[in-house]
Amino acid sequence: MRRLRLRDGGLKPIKEIGYEPYVDGSTFPDPTPYVTRLGGEVGDLTVQAQIETGGFLFAQLIGVDVVTGASDPWTHTSSTGNLLGGYQTIYQEMGDTQKVSLQFWDALISKGVWRVGQDQMVAHFTETIRAMQAGAWNANSPSASDSATDPYLWSEVTTFATIDATSYGEVNGETLEVDRKLDDYQGDDVRPCCFVPTAGEITRSFSTIVSNNTLPILKSALYNTASPTDGTAVNATIKHVALGTKFVRSASRSIEIQTPKVVVDIGDLDLAPSPDGGAKNLTIGGRCRPSGGTALTVISKSGDNTAWI
Repeated sequence: MRRLRLRDGGLKPIKEIGYEPYVDGSTFPDPTPYVTRLGGEVGDLTVQAQIETGGFLFAQLIGVDVVTGASDPWTHTSSTGNLLGGYQTIYQEMGDTQKVSLQFWDALISKGVWRVGQDQMVAHFTETIRAMQAGAWNANSPSASDSATDPYLWSEVTTFATIDATSYGEVNGETLEVDRKLDDYQGDDVRPCCFVPTAGEITRSFSTIVSNNTLPILKSALYNTASPTDGTAVNATIKHVALGTKFVRSASRSIEIQTPKVVVDIGDLDLAPSPDGGAKNLTIGGRCRPSGGTALTVISKSGDNTAWI
């Protein structure tokens, strides 16, 4: 049981209603109402990623948690493969003496987004939730206490934001999105009877600026060489890089995120001069491809010796 530090969002009970009209000769007809859906995608939760919850949420999303170590700290490793994520029961409460307390059963994280940087110093994990039972009334919520540890901060990544295993001090933020692209399947009921995986997608990017250090990466992405000569044309070769971050609270508490093969998609690149000068922003990243069968690995050190899934 985990108590999450909610920053934004929330889950909603789902009861969608449709109407079928028929010819009754009325100006304001009386169409037949019916329920089309109970459950499915129920909303997003943005939470602060703490030592006890950051790696846990990745494990729930990826569906794997391998625990190693003989004593504290224990290492939790989650690597992408073909497994579905972990089913959860999520409890949501609002109010004090008159509470609105809801349950969301058989819930999966269908999409997870990790975001942190200079413009978002506190690490956030946003999870998009799908639930087969969405919004059941709850009279007896289980008790879960806050761990009382601070969430990971961008300042804890200093010297550990790497491109191809080289540290780049110019990196000022990162975004990682893991989208499982689940579909609801309704059989003989308006509630989903299962969630069907489609072709998922992982994307990751570092935000930085054009500098002496990052310019060779940009040149390689455009020209397939870090040292283009006069007249070198933009090249059709796809450039890949390995992106990595490690947030270190202490020697025994950390979270490391590795994507070994990321397409460098320069997108809408602006290299035009400005009369006002200033830094030129640069985004390095794109779709994550598997290397050795794995597109993403998350390694967490914590005091928890039990598997998170």
